[in-house]
Amino acid sequence: MTNDIAAHSGDSALVSVQVSIERNGYPARKARVIGIQRLLRKARNEGSLNDGFTLVEVIIVTTISLIILVGLVVLLTGTIDISKSNRSLLAITDSSRRALSTMSRELGGALLLVNSGSDICDIHNLTFHADVRGDTPGADVTSSSDQLLAPKVQWTWDQTAHTIKQTITPPGTAVTLASDVVGLEFRYYGTGSEELRSDADYNAMATRIVIIITVQKGGSSRKLSQDVFLRVMDRVPSQ
Repeated sequence: MTNDIAAHSGDSALVSVQVSIERNGYPARKARVIGIQRLLRKARNEGSLNDGFTLVEVIIVTTISLIILVGLVVLLTGTIDISKSNRSLLAITDSSRRALSTMSRELGGALLLVNSGSDICDIHNLTFHADVRGDTPGADVTSSSDQLLAPKVQWTWDQTAHTIKQTITPPGTAVTLASDVVGLEFRYYGTGSEELRSDADYNAMATRIVIIITVQKGGSSRKLSQDVFLRVMDRVPSQ
């Protein structure tokens, strides 16, 4: 409708110009050309005023684009951080599973659980004798703990370094079984389902020990557990 009005106005202007020029003696064709040129210049000027964006529109579009861009960056950064954390947690979880498998195998062949002096069995530490290397002839043929030839194995949790240490004597060298460990527990059970008390004779009464390891990396944690059934035959009695 606006275009029709503009066209109508333009035609009127063209007729006015043509009539005015013809009255002054100008040829009609020349007058028509002059009128068309004026209308074209007018249309061009009006079009230039309507093209492009205003400053307010540019500011609004820029602000929205920046908000979307910042949101995408935050989302991408969070996704990358989560992916890195999951990979790190997966790596330490695999390491802890291997340590748990080693501990289960070695503890399953324990001949004697030691709980005297500095060699203790409690919720965070475990000491026992077992032929873990398989290189001690006659390690399990004695019936006396003071004559036991099997090496002594100690598992301890270093709460400062967040590691599980294993010491085999002889030779008495400590090695790290697992890292990033924020929790290590040993739960002792007899023939029933109830957990043995802390003052119980674990060597005489325990038939099953549950090992629980908690690992943490980058704010994410995971708990692993393993039931270990102790050997019943050829267990050496406590002194």
